[in-house]
Amino acid sequence: MDKNYANEIVMFLGVAIAIGGLFPDYSNNSALVVSVTLAAVCFSFFDLINFYNKWYRMQKVVLFLGIFSIIVVPYLSFITTFLDKQNNFLTLLGLAIVMFLMGLKQKKQEEEDVEKLSKGIAKLEGIINEQNKIITEQNGLIKILTSNISGDNLQINGEIKSNDGSKQQD
Repeated sequence: MDKNYANEIVMFLGVAIAIGGLFPDYSNNSALVVSVTLAAVCFSFFDLINFYNKWYRMQKVVLFLGIFSIIVVPYLSFITTFLDKQNNFLTLLGLAIVMFLMGLKQKKQEEEDVEKLSKGIAKLEGIINEQNKIITEQNGLIKILTSNISGDNLQINGEIKSNDGSKQQD
């Protein structure tokens, strides 16, 4: 059985970047910070595409770009100056995608919960309807038995006896 490790790679890269951020040499390297920001945007896009379970090739490209931006971009001096100017935009774009994904995933979870509850309610309504049918049938039997017992005449073995004890022939 194949396991998709893409999410684990992204998680471990995030942990590694967080740990790296604790060291001044790492966090003061503007080229590295910009490349990490670009990677965060790529991973956010990856998660967004992954949410819809479509465009598998696009997922692979975005995942590659995220990893490439962490490993290679900090050493490409011709692109880091451009990305350094775009850092604020990239940060806001990544944050916007993450916030959108949070809301989208929450909405999907709520819809699944409502659907699950609706199915449960429908099942319970079916059970209640079956019980109501049984109760209605039992109430009908009780009325028949009650009317036979409390009626003026009681029929036993083909003989009809009135409540005063006299026998009548059927």
